[in-house]
Formats: sequence, structure tokens, C-alpha cells
Amino acid sequence: MSNLASILESRLGRRRLGWLRLLSEAGRDRAAGIYLVGGVVRDLLLKRPILELDISVSGLDEALALHLADALGGRLTARSQFNTFKIAVGSTVIDLAMTRGESYAHPGALPDVWPGPIEQDLARRDFSVNAMALDLSVDAWGELLDPMNGQRDLERRLIRVLHPDSFADDATRIFRAVRYAQRLEFRLEEGTADLLKASLGGLDTISGDRLRHEFQRVFAEPHPGSVLSRLADLGVLEAVFPPLGRRSGPWPDENGPSDEAEELVWLSMLACGLNAGEAAQFAQRLNMGSAWAAVVRDTVEIEGILNDVGSPGILRSSVYHLLHQYHPGALVGVVTTHGEGLARDSIELYLRELRQVRPELNGR
Repeated sequence: MSNLASILESRLGRRRLGWLRLLSEAGRDRAAGIYLVGGVVRDLLLKRPILELDISVSGLDEALALHLADALGGRLTARSQFNTFKIAVGSTVIDLAMTRGESYAHPGALPDVWPGPIEQDLARRDFSVNAMALDLSVDAWGELLDPMNGQRDLERRLIRVLHPDSFADDATRIFRAVRYAQRLEFRLEEGTADLLKASLGGLDTISGDRLRHEFQRVFAEPHPGSVLSRLADLGVLEAVFPPLGRRSGPWPDENGPSDEAEELVWLSMLACGLNAGEAAQFAQRLNMGSAWAAVVRDTVEIEGILNDVGSPGILRSSVYHLLHQYHPGALVGVVTTHGEGLARDSIELYLRELRQVRPELNGR
């Protein structure tokens, strides 16, 4: 068994390491196992930045969570139905979860959970590289728990599911597999890729809200274009909403000349090529709120006037009157998708200058 104490202590920094020491001592007081789990262990081994601390605790309940919060000098701020808690320590939030087993009543359902040992907790996770833990107990500080051979898959740069029903249990893991593969520059293990493709129909069981949240996570990735390209290649986008399957070619990896919210720009790029009826259906499938639905609708309308916007010699005032009603995120999404041309020049002119100052009506 490997011990990563030296890596842990060199990478976390004094403050976060101090919190883990306090949790370790508090866990010993209550005979509770304390573990650092999931992505943080993966990123420690990959020497990537550690953004969050995810802690699993055996036998965690509200009383134990309060005890741990007191040990940190923090306070409980949230509790979920799965016995997960958030502790606020100053401006930092630490996530605590009960070590548990889980099962799914049917595909697409949220899991039924029960208390279980750390080994069972790791076995329920999505991919082997996320199924590792570091023991934070006083007597085993830094010991690596790796029952699913996640470290081996890190070395091989593979994303691998833990069992054949993984995607069937929760089809949102399809999105996660692709996000991790693209972010880490890994590849899908061959059997995992086959299972993913065979499970695409399971996306029909996922609610619009959950699908929308998955797209939000894609848009928040460092390189959303590479994730969307891979999702398209694997047939995931078409499985979510068939008209998205018409999109061909690589996705741009830059948002273009804008400081607008990147999420809405990527949403617009996703919607490019839809017609008005499909746009309405897409908004319904993802249960979009008004802001998202408006960007999708604007995207379709902007694509419909590209010839007008790109007319040779078009007046500045005409550019303004054609474009001022549309969301800037939709304009950036369309101009980024459609490349060069007079229409792009006009849209960039509007975004850069004309939306700030209303043009003179004489066209100057």
C-alpha cells in the first residue's frame, strides 16, 4: 500500500493541511474514519491544482458533522438527502459526505443510499481514477486506498467505468466521462467506450434540468469546444436532441471578441443550425429558463438575417437596427461559428462599437 503523506503535505499548503489534521483528531475522538476522496486524490497524483477538498466520513450524521465543524471553528451551512454536509470555515466551504453504498431503482433515478465502509463507497463511484482515497486517520495518515486500480489507469491515461451497468444506472456519467477525458487528455478505455455508445438511449431517462446542468458543466470546462467535438463524435449530442446531430466539423475553441458570459456564447454555438421549431423543442427538452431560451431563439433569428447583415456597403445604422434586439451572447456565438465574411465584419462592428453608441440615422 502506497503512502502519499509527503505529497499531501507538500501540495496542500499550511491552512488546508491544518484543517485536515483537525478533522483527523476530531474523527479519532468519535472513532470515525476520515478520508480525502475522489478528484482531489486524482489531482494530487497528476500534480494538478487542488481546487476543492472532498472529505468522506464513516458513520456521518448531523451530530458528527457538528462535532467536525466545531473542531474546524466553522459552521454547518447545508445538508442533503444523502447525508452530505457543507462546513463554512471563513470564506472556504468544505464538503463532507457519508461513506455509503448505493443502488438505482431504475435507469435515470436518483440513487438509494445507505451507510457503508470506505471500500463500498469507492466501489460506487463513476470511474476508477475517481475511486481512490487517502486515509486521514492519525494512525494511517496518507495511506492510499485504491481498490479499483485507479492509479494504474492514471499511469495509462485511461477513463474506465467500474462496472458494466455504470452508464445504465446514471447516463449523466456519459457527459462526465467525456469531460474528464478531454480535460485530462486521457482516452476512454475500450470497453468503457463500447458501453458508452451502447448506453446512449439512456439519456432519454434524464430530466431536462439534469441535462441542462451537464451542458453548464461542459461550458465551464477549460476547453468546451474539445468536449463538444468529442460528444458530437460519440453521438451524444444527437442522442440528447436529434437535430444537434447535423452539426459537422470541429467546434471552435475560442469564444470570439466578447466579454459576455461564456456559458451563453457556447449555448448559442450549440444551437447554430436549428430552425425555429427545433429551437423551441430544444429549449423544452432542456427545460431552459428565459435567458437560455432567448439566446437559442435569437441564434436562429440571427442566422436567418446573415445575408442582410452581410450586404456589401451596408450602412452602420442598418447594422444597428438589424442587430440591436439580439442578445450579445447569441451574436458572438453566431459570428464565432460562421467564420469569415461580410456578415461577421458587421456583427463584430456592432459588438465592438455600435451597441455602445446609437448610430446617426443618416448612416454615418
